[in-house]
Amino acid sequence: MSRFCQECGQQLKSEDVVCTNCGTRHHKETVVPKQPLSKKRKAVYRIIAVITVLLIGFIVWANTHYSRESTSKRFAEAISNENAKGLQTLVVHEDGSAISEQEANAMVKLVKEEGGKPVQLLTSVRQHGKLLGLFKKYKMEAVDQYAFYDGPIESLVFTFNEIEMREEKRKKDSVTYGPLTPGVYEVKTTFKGKYGKGTAKSELALINAKDIPSSINVDLPLGNAVFEIANYSSTIMKDIYVVINDEKIPIDEYGETVEIGPILFDGSQKAKVVVQYPWGEVSTNETTIESEYQVMRADILSQAELKKVMDTLKQFGEEYIESKAKRSTDVYSTTTESLNDLLQKNILAPLINNNRYVTGEFEELNIDENSVNVLDDSDQGISIHAEFRFMDDEHSLSDTPSLSEAVHVCEVELIYDEGKQKWFVQNSISTWSNVDVTTTLHGSGTLHQPGVDTVQAEKESLLREELESFMFHYVNRSVEAINARDFSYVEHLITNDGPRKKESRDYIDYLESKGITEQLISSVVEKVEEAGAETWKVTTTEEFVIHYPEVSKNKKFTTIVLVKKIHDDWRVHELVSTKEI
Repeated sequence: MSRFCQECGQQLKSEDVVCTNCGTRHHKETVVPKQPLSKKRKAVYRIIAVITVLLIGFIVWANTHYSRESTSKRFAEAISNENAKGLQTLVVHEDGSAISEQEANAMVKLVKEEGGKPVQLLTSVRQHGKLLGLFKKYKMEAVDQYAFYDGPIESLVFTFNEIEMREEKRKKDSVTYGPLTPGVYEVKTTFKGKYGKGTAKSELALINAKDIPSSINVDLPLGNAVFEIANYSSTIMKDIYVVINDEKIPIDEYGETVEIGPILFDGSQKAKVVVQYPWGEVSTNETTIESEYQVMRADILSQAELKKVMDTLKQFGEEYIESKAKRSTDVYSTTTESLNDLLQKNILAPLINNNRYVTGEFEELNIDENSVNVLDDSDQGISIHAEFRFMDDEHSLSDTPSLSEAVHVCEVELIYDEGKQKWFVQNSISTWSNVDVTTTLHGSGTLHQPGVDTVQAEKESLLREELESFMFHYVNRSVEAINARDFSYVEHLITNDGPRKKESRDYIDYLESKGITEQLISSVVEKVEEAGAETWKVTTTEEFVIHYPEVSKNKKFTTIVLVKKIHDDWRVHELVSTKEI
């Protein structure tokens, strides 16, 4: 190894002790021969060298890989290659949090549908931390996206590409999800509540500027609903409610429910109305819930109760024609007392007063089951549109009936007797409208005609009326004959072969000889008794003023005569007795 002077820099020879140029004295160095390195030391030096090389290489790589330029380049390549995994490693949210696999897939789908530009516009290179605290790390920061739903959210679950995302904000009727990366998501909405189950899928593109949420389109017909009972009656519907999936929803005093929901209006949800009436519980068939204001009607009669009503109406039709034939309300078992009074006054009394009779049969009953309504007043009853068909004839007692069809279309009112658990006809109001027939019941076919007792009673009544008229006429003509001294006044009212003819003539002559005249005050038939073929014994009470030549006196007599009917004409045949009262 060469030596140099420390003062002037002159090269020294190995044996020089003094510099030949400047004279500076130098010590002679002792050369120690080098020892060769051991294998262990050589290995250590090699490891140090490798580490040094690797460290330098890592520093160079880290500075290059996480640089702004490299991150942008790798991001562009991931977009171009539609590489979801690459995007997942490169992209972060604004807060630096990593994105999920599903978000990366949404970005890829956006690239496929719209190209890379929307993704590039909504991302930027930002430093997010340091590697090992030494090297700056750059990531692609995406503008945070939010998905918003405005509407009833109870029982709703949203998933984005099959996973539930974090809720950013929730209110009573809205929810916001995020942050999410820009992308195209498949949003699945699942509804599972008291009033239905359903799912719907929609596609949601999140490509908005900062803080502008995108609205989720839920293709599920969801909403709240109110139910109205169109024929509600507070007086007769003791307990009423709407039933949905076994839940009872009460009806208020206005005939409506409270608002309930959310309900799925997809046709899967059904509702029915259940009512407790005096005659029992009645349920409607289930109806599809279709709107937020659903109008329903309560059924009034169960099938079993409807049959009872129809049987009552059928029996009423049978009893109606029988009552007219017998001219009596005693036959009724299906009517109220108030209706019996009306039938007596309006139907039977005119028949009786005019000596008319009815013969006929109940042919059939036609009913419109859909016309049933509850009565408006406080009576516990219903009305129903019905048509009664009869074959009948109104005739005199002597006529031969000639039956023809008679049709009575009525709005029939029936009330329910809870004690007897029976229906009774309360009124029957004629109407001109036709019956939309749903059910026909046939009558018994029994011919109802005036009964023997009815006929006999009527005959006796007619006979009495005729005899009352005849006897008054006879007594009056007898007085006229006495006063006129002329038997011809009364002769035509007396039989030719009976004893009364001679007695009457002789009596007139006798009174003429005594100068006696009479004035008729009254003549009343008291009793009529059959006394043989076309012969009756008639008892009368007669009052006269008898004028004697010297005085006039009022006298009253009970007279019994035999009267015969000859060729439809009445004749007095015999004076049985006369007695002054």
